[in-house]
Order: sequence, then structure tokens, then C-alpha cells
Amino acid sequence: MKYLLKKEGYYYRSNSCGYTKFAYRAGLFDEKYAKRHAKSSNGEVEAIPVTDLPETDIEEARDTAVASKALLKAHKEAVIEAEHSPAPVYKTEPGESVMGIALRQLGNEDRWSEIIEMNADRFPEMSPHAYYPVGTVLKLPGNA
Repeated sequence: MKYLLKKEGYYYRSNSCGYTKFAYRAGLFDEKYAKRHAKSSNGEVEAIPVTDLPETDIEEARDTAVASKALLKAHKEAVIEAEHSPAPVYKTEPGESVMGIALRQLGNEDRWSEIIEMNADRFPEMSPHAYYPVGTVLKLPGNA
């Protein structure tokens, strides 16, 4: 059976992480270690079997686990969506420099380097004042 160590209302966290008021964040210890630690603390620390935890601590742990799973699922779905959604594109017009495209399409001419980086496979020698051939379809950053 596993034990938690509690001192003045706080549970001990393993790996030198201090104490926490949440049982679900506490370290789990084997019986021998927990009882030895409690004994050597002159009564300041108590060893609590996990079976003796208050129901409120169990419910809190269950609620936190559910919330954590929901957050992780949402994050995973967002990453997958971002990976599979096509990058925005822009078709160049006559007389547009890379900086001009950055200003009009990204809202900031200083973002020209992002356009150049995203299209370097086809146009490796571009500069901020250079012009892509008219009608070139450029990839733009996802937040365009």
C-alpha cells in the first residue's frame, strides 16, 4: 500500500518539490519509508495510507484528472488541426515587393522575412525589396 506524508495540513511532494495542499500532487511512498520518515520527525509529519484519504481529496483528484484529460485532448486536436490545415496563400500582383506584401497581407512590413523563409524552396535568393514574378502563389504564415 502507498502512503502520503502530511505536515501541518500540507502533503509532502517528492524530489525536493516541497509541500502542497493537494493530495493529488503529493508524492506516494511505500509504507516502510513513510512510517520511518514520520517517526523521525518527532510527530510533526504523519504517514497517511491512501485508503484513509478524505473523500474530498479523492473527488478533487478525480475532477482534476478529468479536467487535465479534457485540456490535453483539446490541445492535441488543435495541433492536429493546425498541422493539417493548408497554409494561407497569396497570388502576387504587378509591382509588389516582398515588404509590400507583408504590409498588406500580414499587417506589418517587418514580417517580410517570414514570407521569404516560407517560399525559400522555390525562390532562395529573395530580398525584402525584391519582386516575385507576377501571378506567383506564395505561402503565407498561418496567422495572416
